[in-house]
Amino acid sequence: MELRSVALYTARIDAVCSFLKTLGLTLVSKQHKDGPPHFVCELGGTILKIYPGQVQSRVRLGFRVPSFFGFRFPSLTELGKDLALKGVALEEEDRGGNHYLVARGPEISVEFSE
Repeated sequence: MELRSVALYTARIDAVCSFLKTLGLTLVSKQHKDGPPHFVCELGGTILKIYPGQVQSRVRLGFRVPSFFGFRFPSLTELGKDLALKGVALEEEDRGGNHYLVARGPEISVEFSE
């Protein structure tokens, strides 16, 4: 079984999309027939869909380094340096011996691990 798509609903679609673009995602605007305009991004074999909505919850996506959105980083440290240069604030977390970098945006967080 493979995860084909994930749909996020947010009242702050512009802020969420701006945050994800800063992290390096390429978001494409879409609208199907009478449906709402939304944004999509392909992440490997999974499609991330971001819709306008009133859902007030947070979502956390996780990605493994060295391959992140088609870019190659030799380590989590190098990815952290690259994102810091783009102005992305990162927090470090250690859970069960695993090290994570976490970027927190409006209604969404993205974690990176090796």
